[in-house]
Parts: sequence; structure tokens; C-alpha cells
Amino acid sequence: MIQGHGGNKQQLADRIGCRVEDIIDMSSNLNPLGPPKRIHAFIRENIHLIHALPEPDAAGMSKGFADYHGIDPGCVIAGNGTTFFIYTLPLALGAKKALILGPAYADYEDACAALNVKTSHCLAVAENNFVPDLDQLSAEAQQADLVFICNPNNPTGALIAKQDLETLIRRHTNTCFVVDESYLPFVPDAEDFP
Repeated sequence: MIQGHGGNKQQLADRIGCRVEDIIDMSSNLNPLGPPKRIHAFIRENIHLIHALPEPDAAGMSKGFADYHGIDPGCVIAGNGTTFFIYTLPLALGAKKALILGPAYADYEDACAALNVKTSHCLAVAENNFVPDLDQLSAEAQQADLVFICNPNNPTGALIAKQDLETLIRRHTNTCFVVDESYLPFVPDAEDFP
């Protein structure tokens, strides 16, 4: 990461001279309540199984995810969190110019900057409750080979309907769309969202 994202509480504590526990970090995707009690119990009951490095290819995890979602395991790539993919995808896709629907999570731009990928922004505005102008987004997507969309958006919470996303993506067959749905589980009835 370059600088746009927070989450480095130790560095901040060292800089301002306080304890890490005294900092409440609202920039990270961590659950402030900690893991559910059942996770603690699961770890306690299975600690004896933790004696080796995980599978290098994460095949078991990928298969479990694929089975749960009813998809081909060959369509699943395991990674070390969303940020890992944000920093890997521009390079893996050979992107030259990225469009970021904003305002947005800073790591999209930071990842592109780290990889010398030129960026432009299509900004949703407060006067429209930060609902993106999909016609403007579509027009600007023609100039990019990679488009980042956070849905629902971070920080605005604006949500683009699935059918609108599908229509947008189908219009641009030569453009790769990265739709970051990290916050979708916080949407009521997300599995039913059209």
C-alpha cells in the first residue's frame, strides 16, 4: 500500500506516542466486535491440527468456496483478502489505463500508481446522493481497459443494481470490470438484491 488507506495502527501509535489499544481505526474492514464466539471455540477445539503451513495453492479453500456457491473450482482464485487482489489485478490484467468510480476506497488508485497504471475518475456527486451516473460511467469506460467499482460504494454506501451492472459490463466487452462487493454483506437481504 502507498498511503491512502489507514489500518496501520502500530505505526500511528508509534508516531503519536500512545498505545495501539487506544486507537479506534474506522478506515479498516475489521469487525470492531471481534470474531464470533463460535470462532474462538472452533480454534480451541482444533488447535492441535495447526502444525503445518496451509496448502500453497489453497485448493481446499477454493473447492469449499466453489462447492458452497455451486460454481466450478477452476473459476475461483484464493487470495489474502480484497486488498491483495486490488494490488494484483492491474498487473495480472496488464492494465494501462484504469477508471475509478468515486469517491472511492483509496487503494484502487494507490495500486494503479504503484504499477504505473494511469487513472481517471468518474465521480458521483452529493447533489445526486452519490448515485453514479451510469451513462457518464459508460462513456468514460470506453477510454479504459480496467474499471474499479465498489458496490456498495465505500464511503458513500451507494448501491448499483445487479442488472444495471450487468448492462454496463456487457456494453464494454474489451474492458475488465473489477466489482468490489466487500460491503455487500452489510446490505439487508443482499442475496435478494436485484
